[in-house]
Amino acid sequence: MVQMEPHVTQTPNELDWSQLNHGMVVHFRDGALGLIEHVWFSAQHHGIGQMIVRLTTPESRMLAVPFDCVRFIDALGVAVDMDSAPVELLPTHSAT
Repeated sequence: MVQMEPHVTQTPNELDWSQLNHGMVVHFRDGALGLIEHVWFSAQHHGIGQMIVRLTTPESRMLAVPFDCVRFIDALGVAVDMDSAPVELLPTHSAT
């Protein structure tokens, strides 16, 4: 897996929001990786509010990632300026 350059940052106007899609790799500051499951839209941030990411390393869980944390988007994935640990966990639903 190719690691993204952590020091590279794009301004909000330079980010290509149209590249965000299901299954895209998300690189966290602490080295954890995840995949985009959903993108939630809002009136702010060019129509996008947050991404729902399925963390793949070090453990599998779903995370809500605020769009304000996105620092870079390219063909290799999305770099976010946050660690995976402090992100709020989404509620889990069990089948009954």
